[in-house]
Amino acid sequence: MARELKIATFNVEWMVNLFKPNRPELLTGPNERTAGLGAKPKDPEGVANRIAAVIQAVDADILGICEGPPLKTQMQRFAEQKLGNDYRVYSMEDGAQSVHALVHKRVNHGITITQLPRNDKVYERLRMVRTFHKFGDVKDAQKGRFTRLPVILRLKRKGKTTDVMIVHTKSKISALTKPSQWENKDRNAVISAILSRQKLSIEMNVIRKYIAHRLYSANAQGVIVMGDLNDGVTRDIVDENYLLHSAVHELRGAFHHDLALMRHVLNGRQLQRKRDAWTAEFKDPHKGGRNTRVLLDHMIFSPACHDGGRICFVKDSGRVEHTAYDRHVDGKGASRDERPSDHKPLSARFVLV
Repeated sequence: MARELKIATFNVEWMVNLFKPNRPELLTGPNERTAGLGAKPKDPEGVANRIAAVIQAVDADILGICEGPPLKTQMQRFAEQKLGNDYRVYSMEDGAQSVHALVHKRVNHGITITQLPRNDKVYERLRMVRTFHKFGDVKDAQKGRFTRLPVILRLKRKGKTTDVMIVHTKSKISALTKPSQWENKDRNAVISAILSRQKLSIEMNVIRKYIAHRLYSANAQGVIVMGDLNDGVTRDIVDENYLLHSAVHELRGAFHHDLALMRHVLNGRQLQRKRDAWTAEFKDPHKGGRNTRVLLDHMIFSPACHDGGRICFVKDSGRVEHTAYDRHVDGKGASRDERPSDHKPLSARFVLV
């Protein structure tokens, strides 16, 4: 029987709020002094239990964590106390929302997993400041760079390497927050939204170059990129009204670079099924402030992961983990204590060849 890997990504919503500041211990009561900007739970341990229950229900072999705690020691303590110490922890500490990867200890069937160290040249290039020009200002250059460093795992199977990059891209938070601003086309608010979208494109550009370099150099046979990409599929107002392509479209790549043309784990039929193809729900100023369901979390993979590689995507295996998440929500999940997170996990299966 072929051995499969289940790979998933989960944004756990300001997990820093569940720990004592700058210490590995989980909180047992509320603490308003934690570094997270999100809601401060009254029962942080209860929220930690909800997150752990979702992770165990998803039962992934490799799980990317976005909005994780700032310290690796904190993620390790969570894995030890809440996940039965079943996972090895890989981390890239970087501010109040660090990216982590949990790799189940059962993963040992002819596959070796290592993490790209922080001192690698890749991270130096990610942090490089880049210049760009915002709309309406062609002379004065703006500066931007990658916001949160990703975790990059290298999976070696029968002499071939597949990279797994877990990313949490820059948020598209802007001054465009009210329906009236969009209806009246408030100049400053709309330009702020476009500028936020441009900054996100800087990160897409850097990731694309990483993918292309790894594949064209043949240092990697395949690349999988996953995480909270802060992007909706064809539903972003800036994309539709100002003809900027969505972040996932940019990351997918150009048709003439076929070797690095990425595919999504959700197929076209699944993406059209709007009741399922979403991982987060937000109030949208473009839609009168109504709650809008958006697919913000994604997983894409390069051609060798589809055909001919050592780690290959299992057709139609991608899914948003609604069931694993929903069973651990109380009521409508409106308060931080009633829900595991404000995102749902996304997963897919890959067969080892």
